Amino acid sequence: MYAGEASANADEREAFAKVLATYADILVNDAFNVTYKTLASTTNLATLMRHCASGELVARELYHFTSLAAEPARPLMVVVGGSRIGEKLEVLAALLPKLAKVIVCGQVAVPFLQSLGAGVGKSSVSEAFIQMANEITRRAARLNIRIVLPVDHVVSTTLSVDKCSLRETPSISIPPDCFIVDAGPKSLKAFMYELSGCRTIFWTGPLGLQGTQRTLDFARALGQTNAITVVGGRNTVAEVRLAGVGHMMTHLSAGGIACLDMLRGNALPGIDAMTNATVDLDVVSTANISALLRYLPVFSRCTLHNVSVVARKAVRCLHAKGEIIAHGGDRHRAMWLVTTGALVAYLPDAAGQVDGQRVIGVGHAYGQYEFVARSIGEESVMAQCDHTETYQISSSALAEAMLESPTLCQQLLNSMTDPLILISNREHDASSRLLTVLSRDMQRMRKPIPNAPSDLTWFEDAMVGSVAQGLASSVVGALFERRISVSRHLRVGLVNGVHEAVRSILYHNVIHIAPQDAAMPLVAASLSGFFTVPFRFIAARKTEAIRSPEAIISDGLRMAGVSWLPVFSQSLFLGLRRKYERYAFYYHGTPTPLSGVGALLLACIVRAFAALCFFPIASRISGFGRLECAKRLRVFILKQLFGLLIQVAVVKILKQYIQCPRTRACTMK
Repeated sequence: MYAGEASANADEREAFAKVLATYADILVNDAFNVTYKTLASTTNLATLMRHCASGELVARELYHFTSLAAEPARPLMVVVGGSRIGEKLEVLAALLPKLAKVIVCGQVAVPFLQSLGAGVGKSSVSEAFIQMANEITRRAARLNIRIVLPVDHVVSTTLSVDKCSLRETPSISIPPDCFIVDAGPKSLKAFMYELSGCRTIFWTGPLGLQGTQRTLDFARALGQTNAITVVGGRNTVAEVRLAGVGHMMTHLSAGGIACLDMLRGNALPGIDAMTNATVDLDVVSTANISALLRYLPVFSRCTLHNVSVVARKAVRCLHAKGEIIAHGGDRHRAMWLVTTGALVAYLPDAAGQVDGQRVIGVGHAYGQYEFVARSIGEESVMAQCDHTETYQISSSALAEAMLESPTLCQQLLNSMTDPLILISNREHDASSRLLTVLSRDMQRMRKPIPNAPSDLTWFEDAMVGSVAQGLASSVVGALFERRISVSRHLRVGLVNGVHEAVRSILYHNVIHIAPQDAAMPLVAASLSGFFTVPFRFIAARKTEAIRSPEAIISDGLRMAGVSWLPVFSQSLFLGLRRKYERYAFYYHGTPTPLSGVGALLLACIVRAFAALCFFPIASRISGFGRLECAKRLRVFILKQLFGLLIQVAVVKILKQYIQCPRTRACTMK
């Protein structure tokens, strides 16, 4: 590498960049793994080029990490391993407040182990790294963030993976003449256990040396999770592909440190340099931009002075034909004012094709309200022709302008009150659609109840459903089948409770395959009902039915149909509750939500009606008399109602006596 490429002296980097600039007019940066560094060929050179653009690899990385950094699915966990200890510790310390868990492995775990007083043999690191690990541990304790360290290691007297020299040892007693080569079996088991419950997992750095078995096993376990999985770093991606699970990851990234920087929301110098590749605006340019801004509705009520303040913050950008400057699904962070050429905004359909488009011409702007509200963009935007010139005003630039001119904020609010209300209402309508709310409720519980807590886990739902189903079966059976002993009713209730728990576990595993799909609750309910039929036969001691494929299929189809009952009753409940609240608002003039008791009463009525509709599917009524059918219907409805009431009671107890102390303990910490 040339001396001026990574020099700490800005003048030396600038001089080297000027030499490179004599060879080209256009810079295309496709090296994502070095964009976090300040290099002459990526940052300084970009300011000297006539046009800068990101390559396909960098564009793909930015597309994934922009949405991941803005709105990650939580809980978020980071697995940090490999080498380059200092850089990863610095980024990890800054990223810590966003995380729920951290798994530290590889060489990065060494300073943490040394800070705890463990001997690490020949793998020891400097005192500065130990101090950094100490500080991270203290901050994690204050923030109630779990840091998981290895408990055993595979060591060797040489830095190799020769099986003859390898041996396993606890992490606290590594021999002085040995190097740490890989994580041990107990560490791997602990790491794999921590994967459960996380919705986003980012992994950079292997668990040991390149090509070790534990790293491959961990990669396969990560591929089996239902979480959003992002793997960063050349070595780690190579391990994942070697394990044969590259296709099972959400995204494979070329950058390790760069990915961590993007996750914590930092701007990458190499990317920023391409975005801001422009000279400072002169007085004439600022005046022209001010004139164009005053015609935009968002600045219509701003004074000329305030518009000039905003204009000075604008960044001039040149775009080639087809260059995408905004992706649908990302949050708006800037507006673009077109001064030459045109932009095209379009809605990509499911196949990635253009589905309708509109042109933003000279003097018009894209995202002039949305970037203030930071709303989610539905459209993608690209340049329609070569040499398209825009002036970009970012959210941070607008914030700086507001600091310089205190009256700007009030004037913008006066201009944007109505549009912001429309944007807010649109986002509210999108999130409160009946199918969206139904899908959200069905992801939380297999049998939803009114006012269920939003942080209910799949394990708690399985426990609640098991208790409710078991007690309902026992109580209703004892009331209507008095000829049978109480012990047998309890045994039947226990079997039904276990069966309900198995169904709930299977249901939650299936529904998280595609949580955004509105039809997934029906698919998950059907599959959980169908595939647990053999368990029902075993629990009921119907061994002869297990040997009959016809019996399994017929009973499986019947149970799959009955499994739609919670979906049907919840959709009916949501529709009726919404109608009540609309009529109440119409008569009273103020929003009047349904009370807790009223919601429970409505849920009972809806559940009874749904049970009445699904009774012909749930029970084989052919061959029975009218009185026997009426009795079976009464038992079926009462089981549904008792199950609902027991569910509500158990969830309330769970929320009051289990989750509240947990919350208080976290607050005290």
